[in-house]
Amino acid sequence: MATTNSPRWSPLGPPGLWLAASAVLAMLSNGCRPSSVQVDPALAALVPPDALALAGIDLASLRSTPAFSKWLAPSLERLGKENNADLTGQGIQMLAVADGKTVSVFARTRTGVVRLNSKDPLPPPTGGIPPRLRRLLGTIPPHNQIWSAGAGTAALLEQALPGANPLAVLQQVAAGMDSYTAAADFRQGLKLEARATYVSPEALTRVHDGLRGLLTLARMSTPKNRSGLLRLYDGVRVRQDQGVLLVEAEYSTQELDSVFSALPRR
Repeated sequence: MATTNSPRWSPLGPPGLWLAASAVLAMLSNGCRPSSVQVDPALAALVPPDALALAGIDLASLRSTPAFSKWLAPSLERLGKENNADLTGQGIQMLAVADGKTVSVFARTRTGVVRLNSKDPLPPPTGGIPPRLRRLLGTIPPHNQIWSAGAGTAALLEQALPGANPLAVLQQVAAGMDSYTAAADFRQGLKLEARATYVSPEALTRVHDGLRGLLTLARMSTPKNRSGLLRLYDGVRVRQDQGVLLVEAEYSTQELDSVFSALPRR
């Protein structure tokens, strides 16, 4: 009796082709939707290898948020005029870079890259963002319009922050800090999250307890008729999670209006 061989799929046949197509689609999908915030390549090329901290503003995304035209655009417009750059209409991204000695601020617009805090020419391209900062940026979700990350920045922050009250507490927050990330999402009001690691559990606990005590004191000393400030303090949560200090805050658009109205305006 003759036997009939059952057809077999070649590795290059339909199943293999389907798997290859799936892999390509997955890569394309990941490429279209980054898993974390991204630094514009033209700005990343200006980051020196000894950079300790970065802070970015995604202007292109920020423009579509309710807070942009009402609260943020005036300051950006003023900064742009001072530097002959259209940040509100043509801006793509801003980036601040700190290396422990200087802070440089750049902006990418549709017409090119400009330096915002100096008349000096742009620095030559470098090797890009240092690996540790890249890893920290990789933990910040992509939907945030404003973000920052730093590693080994304790001395830098302690120097930069004023020692006089009420900002002296910020020096205490920086003391013993090993790394941090911070991010703000303005799509629906404001959602803020900051994470920091410290050189020892004792330093982490000291800062955690100090911040919670400061918030309690701020609430107690705020007059009841300052509802905007009270809401500002009530929206902040400070906690520890597996050796990380977490500071979180969330406000609706209406609450954000009240918070901004309570802050001093320039």
